[in-house]
Amino acid sequence: MPTNFSATILGQSTASFMLVLGIVIWIFIALWPARVAYRKGHSFLLFFVFSLFFFPAAVITAYVVKDRSHPVED
Repeated sequence: MPTNFSATILGQSTASFMLVLGIVIWIFIALWPARVAYRKGHSFLLFFVFSLFFFPAAVITAYVVKDRSHPVED
């Protein structure tokens, strides 16, 4: 058994924690464009999945899309 076995275990648990923390932060950030799009009357789930993979494009699209919740009358 290596002499620095505890250091190896500690390093692995730290790396696992950082990975999980990164994924949680990624998911919370992806909620932003989904929430904006939902407030404009678009699908929350669609924009959430879109922002998970293409976050910059999802943010731009969420702010540019037409507002369906308050239709403009002519």
